[in-house]
Amino acid sequence: MGDYVIKMNLEVYDKKNPKDNIGVVYDTDMSEEEAESIDAVEKKFINLNRQVLKEGISEHLANISKKKCQKYQEQNGGIIEKNGKPYKVDGEVGRFTFETHSVYADDKNVLNTAKDVFKTLYSKEWYRTMGFNELALDFSSHMSYRQSSQKINRIRNESEGTPVRTLSNIVEMEGAKVQEEVTKMTKNILYDNNFSENGTPNEEAKAKTYTPNKRKICMNPKIVEAKIKEYNKDKPDNLKVSINQQENFYENTENTINASLDDVCVKKQKEKRPKDTEKSQDLKKHYVRNTIVHLEKQKEKYCLNAASTGEVLPRIVAFLLFNNSLKNYLLFFVDGEQSLHKAIVNGFSWFKSYGILLDWYHLGEKCKMELSLALKKREFRNEILEKVEQQLWIGKIDSAIKILEDIDKDNIKCENNIQRLIGYFERNRNYIPCYAIRKSLGLRISSNKAEKSNDLLVANRQKHNGMSWSKDGSVALTTITTLYKNNEQNEWYEKSQIKFKFVS
Repeated sequence: MGDYVIKMNLEVYDKKNPKDNIGVVYDTDMSEEEAESIDAVEKKFINLNRQVLKEGISEHLANISKKKCQKYQEQNGGIIEKNGKPYKVDGEVGRFTFETHSVYADDKNVLNTAKDVFKTLYSKEWYRTMGFNELALDFSSHMSYRQSSQKINRIRNESEGTPVRTLSNIVEMEGAKVQEEVTKMTKNILYDNNFSENGTPNEEAKAKTYTPNKRKICMNPKIVEAKIKEYNKDKPDNLKVSINQQENFYENTENTINASLDDVCVKKQKEKRPKDTEKSQDLKKHYVRNTIVHLEKQKEKYCLNAASTGEVLPRIVAFLLFNNSLKNYLLFFVDGEQSLHKAIVNGFSWFKSYGILLDWYHLGEKCKMELSLALKKREFRNEILEKVEQQLWIGKIDSAIKILEDIDKDNIKCENNIQRLIGYFERNRNYIPCYAIRKSLGLRISSNKAEKSNDLLVANRQKHNGMSWSKDGSVALTTITTLYKNNEQNEWYEKSQIKFKFVS
């Protein structure tokens, strides 16, 4: 025996039967040396406290199980027996089990508390408490499953606890449930507003006015004109913004929703480990795709994710309908991917007040890449790049194309890349604005907020250390991370519901 004894006592009373209480008493020895160590004392108390809590919860639930069977027995007869397997719980307090019971009448099981009172568990499944789910999903959203498992088990002071594989299965199942709920909400919202499942209005819905008031969504032309004049001061003629730019549409930020779309690809997990001969034959890389949408209305925001662009576009429509936001101007920020542009145009052809803007960063990167492959000398390449970007910055696409067409063939090593870049400008002509005036007016010119969302939702967690993912696993993890990004985790844990609302 030690020099000191720590004793903890936990009791649970039934108000109707106060004498029928559950009492759990535990104690542990502590040497004099341990009693003088703050660290040792803390560890002893924490370990004992967790032991008491787990046993107290276990005894309470076992008692509830027994009482349910006794009540049934009093009313209907039968014999009460303990079930052979304990009920397993993975909780915030740790892993524990408790006894359940059954009532038999005429050799038939007429009541089984493991199924009729508590949630039915299958095979090796453990019941997960809401507190445990919060820990598991929160940690898994921003650190590896191995790190998450270690952290959860350390917090609960368990040497074994929840395995890594179990944690990844939990995230995949929970992510699938969230996706299912969002899909159901999307279908219901679209149906209630007379829209098809792909997000387009039927004839009855078309009768409604979904075109915003142009005076409300458009910036005052006089403000634009003043900015153009201010910008052109002291600029040489070839770098001046055309006065025709004042005729173009510039949105009023108070009545505009910015939608940044991007596809993020992560390495796909192979279904089985390939043999050496198969490795040499299959050199092609395979990827899992996530489509991320960042919606922004002034200081409010919301993120959506899905496995494809086709799946996410109807969700955008449903979200806007649900938030009464189709009275606003909708501006999409995208990179140069043709399939994405085509999907947006097809999906929103019914909506007369939307626009597509080519992200300035991606435009610049495209120019750098093609000119690096097209031109011979780095110094000359940089000179042409600067001239082209200067013209694109002020929205003069024809001038940028003229610079490329006038390059001396002696300085070109690959004409195809020059033509590819010209084709890129022509294809995206309608999506390249005057970035200079947009910036002067305080309007967005890039999808950097979406890129940041991509980092937070996908890249930071799924693109490191040679990681590979299944389609379901990648989308599920992104979904859980999105849940936290939208501050919807508590609503989900408590009610299994999604708010589907802008958050500040």
